[in-house]
Amino acid sequence: MKTKILIYIISVVIICGLVLTGINFYKNVFTSPSEAGEDSNGAIKNEKTEDTEFGNFTVTSITGEEVTSEILKGHKVNLINIWATYCGPCINEMPDLDKIDKAYGDEVQVIGFCIDIADRKGNVDSDLLEQAVKIVNDVTQVSYPSFIPSSDLMKGVLSDIFAVPTSYITDENGKVLESFIGSKKEEELKKLIEKYL
Repeated sequence: MKTKILIYIISVVIICGLVLTGINFYKNVFTSPSEAGEDSNGAIKNEKTEDTEFGNFTVTSITGEEVTSEILKGHKVNLINIWATYCGPCINEMPDLDKIDKAYGDEVQVIGFCIDIADRKGNVDSDLLEQAVKIVNDVTQVSYPSFIPSSDLMKGVLSDIFAVPTSYITDENGKVLESFIGSKKEEELKKLIEKYL
């Protein structure tokens, strides 16, 4: 009898934990645009952009070139796009991002960070890296660079990423001016960027 009561109590505790986890997941993933803070362009704004910076970083591109945060210098606006190999909307957005990168010359630069090819410690999954290279070179054929996030970025500014694509608009010092969640078409991206030119 005592065993049955103990099993019942454990079952109730587990069910309550699953329900609370589900509610939290629902709030984080399925928040409506109006609750999340949608702007006039339909971008779901990330409220944590104030005083957020990319800071100093060193990263490696998906093709092996190492760069520092100096890559942001000389561009009035940087559009930093966080994407993943499993994300269809991310991949579909890439050609529009490439058009933005080419449209503004040195004023605007687009760079990507493929967030799923390395864990928070910086360990790279070689299969996912190979897949990312194929997506960039063969599937989308975009010319802007994509990087593997460093463990410092994963523990810092990118630690709050809960959905992809997520994009950041920064100045040349890496200070985040605006961020948004979700893919955008070229015209939508232009409206967002031109506020800062």
